[in-house]
Amino acid sequence: EEPAVPGASPVDRADVQSPSVLSLGSPDFAAEDGPPGDGGEDAAPPPGSVDSVDSAFRSLALVHGLGRSPDTLARAASRSYARHDLRSALAYCAAIDADDPYCTAAKYVHVACLVGLGSRRGLYRLAHRLVDSDPRDSLAWFA
Repeated sequence: EEPAVPGASPVDRADVQSPSVLSLGSPDFAAEDGPPGDGGEDAAPPPGSVDSVDSAFRSLALVHGLGRSPDTLARAASRSYARHDLRSALAYCAAIDADDPYCTAAKYVHVACLVGLGSRRGLYRLAHRLVDSDPRDSLAWFA
């Protein structure tokens, strides 16, 4: 496995056309002046604002080293999906799938993104993998 580069995106976003505000590889996410809380900010953003959520994800990825955590990526995928950024959400889901194919934290988002983007081949492959792994799961038959 390749060594982690500080500030580098844990998600391969080469094919993603529209960067999300939340995307780990976007300039907004990887702060050039260091991790959050290093004194570079004038004031803390109000709780619940887009800036505070982005700051929290930046901290999880860069300070705490949880950028490849399935839970962190699942929340990022859900947030990207809620912001109608299907390509970024799909990139997060693909990163989760590559690390842990049995993680179901963002499978519904994964299915919804494939449907929304019209990726019939990807949806077919995912559905068959889900049915093969657990034929009684409702998610497998939803796909």
